Amino acid sequence: MGFGVAIKGFDKALMKTPKTKSDFKLKNTLKRIQKTPDKNFKSSNPATEKKVSDRTGFTHQERKTTPVKGSLGKKTYKSDVIIGHQAHKRMGLIKD
Repeated sequence: MGFGVAIKGFDKALMKTPKTKSDFKLKNTLKRIQKTPDKNFKSSNPATEKKVSDRTGFTHQERKTTPVKGSLGKKTYKSDVIIGHQAHKRMGLIKD
């Protein structure tokens, strides 16, 4: 048996990384969001508008504050949580 032969049942694509505390925390947060009624997420509007904020004329995107349908707000909130979690992991703020 040479080195190029794959062992049956041990494909590299199927091997998973071990779970960390923060992975379980994210999973539990997403479960809590899923169980929460849609009407609680009316203020999470995904639409943005351009704002000029400083004297140099720099424009940045700000979220609109108008209410939206609950299911859309829930999707937005969920994606924000996931993005924030991944960013904190990359910055090293989450220590497992």
